[in-house]
Amino acid sequence: MKTWWMMAALLLLAACQRERRPFDGPLVMAAKTPLESPGCAARSCPEGHDPVCVTFDAGGRRQRLTFVNACHMCIAPEHIVSMQAGECPR
Repeated sequence: MKTWWMMAALLLLAACQRERRPFDGPLVMAAKTPLESPGCAARSCPEGHDPVCVTFDAGGRRQRLTFVNACHMCIAPEHIVSMQAGECPR
């Protein structure tokens, strides 16, 4: 009788196991492109106040930022979704 209960318990435990998929190759991570545009630190911008609202993609999330002027906007062009004159709406 004990043998029957043990066999039943083993069958139940075996049925609870998830199917495991075989590993089919190395995981390759895509290189991230930097959000900041290269050469921003070396750029000399005028201090005039002409606000620019920039919508950009930051890792799958869209964000908006207001910059003092277009020269101060230091986001790589491939991340920019839109750019318009004036401050961003709150």
